Amino acid sequence: GSAAPGIGGGESGWRRPEAGPAALRRHPGVEDARIVRRLPSTLRIEVQEKRPVGLVEAGTLHPVTARGEVLPVDPARVPVDLPLLRAAAPRKGADAARARALAAEVGRLGQLDPGLFARVSEVEWSGREAVLLSVSAPDARVLLPVGAGSDRLRQLRAALGDVQRPAPSFRGGPVRIDL
Repeated sequence: GSAAPGIGGGESGWRRPEAGPAALRRHPGVEDARIVRRLPSTLRIEVQEKRPVGLVEAGTLHPVTARGEVLPVDPARVPVDLPLLRAAAPRKGADAARARALAAEVGRLGQLDPGLFARVSEVEWSGREAVLLSVSAPDARVLLPVGAGSDRLRQLRAALGDVQRPAPSFRGGPVRIDL
């Protein structure tokens, strides 16, 4: 059989149970790992992956976490359904701080309303105090204040619901919603 990470072939995980999680934590896509012993004969490895909140341009598109950490994952090889964050890849300087702040805001909003954020295709800054979201179904561009809470997201859902209803006078591109 194959060896567990950090444990050589033929070596018992019972003797060095800390080796596996330590090796897993070094992987760039792993947030945390631990081993739970279940006597008499079971070791369970628990792995918490880093959670991407969007895609950033870094030569090619790469997933980024809410902390602005660019993950070394090729979206062409691993299917991801994340919004494009229209900001420079978080590296150094003021642009990096803005990119990290945008990733943090998207991560926060995505945790507040995952269903709504599954419909967001792009996010960018709109001035200092707001983000601009591109939403599908219905096609809308939404101006949302930074720090918007659950109440604002409920208002947004209601507005999107109103826009989805057919209106004979509505024709053309995306609807604009300013919250």
